[in-house]
Amino acid sequence: MALAVLVVGSLLIFQFGKFVFGAIGSAFDAETQPTPEVSTQTAPEVDPSPTISPTFKVEPCALEDIAISVEVEDGPEFSQESELIINATITNTGSVKCRRDIGSESNEIYVRNSENKEVWSSDICPTAPPTKTLVDMKPGSIYRITLLWNGSGKPASCDQTAQHVPAGDYEVFARNAQAISEPVTITFN
Repeated sequence: MALAVLVVGSLLIFQFGKFVFGAIGSAFDAETQPTPEVSTQTAPEVDPSPTISPTFKVEPCALEDIAISVEVEDGPEFSQESELIINATITNTGSVKCRRDIGSESNEIYVRNSENKEVWSSDICPTAPPTKTLVDMKPGSIYRITLLWNGSGKPASCDQTAQHVPAGDYEVFARNAQAISEPVTITFN
């Protein structure tokens, strides 16, 4: 088995060597150098303990490099019968690629009343089991989350029978792990 790996490794290195040589030869041809002759030399010896080049790991995003924003479509005023479409965005504002969990396990959209009391949260009764979704975010990349809220208060048993929140002003927030958006104010008439 070791001999087969050694032979395959030797052939791969030889083929790679020919590719590099051909690429260099083409560059020289463009500069009026003569066409290089193809050598029939044997494949170079393979080191029995080759060193592995280091793998570059993408680091987690720093909190200061993540911006969260929230938007409520067609607002800011709604009737008690309205179903709100809420969009949240997660943006890498840093200068390097970094890893971030953008799954439902790390995300939350929540609503507070004028007394700063939470009246609804997407974490109370999730529509599916929480998931973790790790992504490598390039600088400036944006991920969007959209959900619908029917204006109900906290349902006691997640059965969607809770009453609508009273008329008044509310603030909508989005959160991704510890990064929290600025609030958006909405009004139910």
